[in-house]
Amino acid sequence: MFAEYVSRNPNKGLSRGNIENETKTKFHKSFHQIINDLGFEGELRKMFFPDVSKDGVFFRNHISEEELENMEINKKKLTKNLKNLKKITSRKRKK
Repeated sequence: MFAEYVSRNPNKGLSRGNIENETKTKFHKSFHQIINDLGFEGELRKMFFPDVSKDGVFFRNHISEEELENMEINKKKLTKNLKNLKKITSRKRKK
């Protein structure tokens, strides 16, 4: 529910109350935990979820090369995060 909602509402601040009302779901985990569970850690989190708090979240679904260059993203760490994401994805498929 969370991932679907934020992906349909990118590039704006979303409050916990708004997300819960719109999805008719009470989230018992923090946004930080939910985003980690989705595999967005480290540099991936910085890129796609630059603002996360207990009360809200901001999600970017498209990042241009120019924007990426202007972000303080460590490309070596990003590569490592992407490799870890592939492991998480393949692990979930086996279940």
